[in-house]
Amino acid sequence: MYPCFTVIECVPNQVEMTQPTFGVAMLKDGQLLDELPDLTIRREDVEHIVQKLNQNGVSEVHFREILYDWITEQSML
Repeated sequence: MYPCFTVIECVPNQVEMTQPTFGVAMLKDGQLLDELPDLTIRREDVEHIVQKLNQNGVSEVHFREILYDWITEQSML
């Protein structure tokens, strides 16, 4: 069975007064396997990559590699 991926919201503390950031969590059987928080301030971008991860049944071993590639691609836009 493949893991499932979901958007996580990272809320800043009130002292920093910054906007929330979004990342991706990887879950399997209700257990957190891994997460990459603070990827972007654009929730819709993370929702899009999460949808792709879930549609393609990405395995645990490729999670970070795919997200690192995605981050690199985003920085080039």
